[in-house]
Amino acid sequence: MKSKFSLIELIIAIAMIAVISLITLPTQFLHAQVDAFNVATLTTSTNTVATNTTATVTTPAIYVRGSEGVGFVAKFKLGAADTNNVVFRFDASADGTTWTTTKPFSSGNIAANGTNSVVHFWNFGPTDSTELRNVQFLRLADVQNANTASNAALTIESLSSTIYNR
Repeated sequence: MKSKFSLIELIIAIAMIAVISLITLPTQFLHAQVDAFNVATLTTSTNTVATNTTATVTTPAIYVRGSEGVGFVAKFKLGAADTNNVVFRFDASADGTTWTTTKPFSSGNIAANGTNSVVHFWNFGPTDSTELRNVQFLRLADVQNANTASNAALTIESLSSTIYNR
């Protein structure tokens, strides 16, 4: 019984399929790859910090992957013209229940701009801090308002976190 394809025809057919596959394969990689980020708006316990004071302002716990880091975006303004610094400080926790009292993570100094809104981003990355690699949860603990002008109370307009999703 004679087969419909000879061995050479079979080899040519397989080679043609392989060539077609190689030609079409790269088009899958031409599409832009988008990294997924989880952006969450954080609800603060209060949104006002009096002039020249540090106020307890907390948020719900934020689960972080220390190997990935976490970023924050804050939007705030003052009730009067002043440009002294504002600092957002965070507590850390291993279980989301027991929190540090030393506030090991901070936004650093952010200059206010009077009654104009300031939008500021900061990142706690795994290369920035070895401590972050061992943290499971963060939460906002307090906000320092170093502005001393009369009626320079700070209003937090929004606070959000962004975490890379793998």
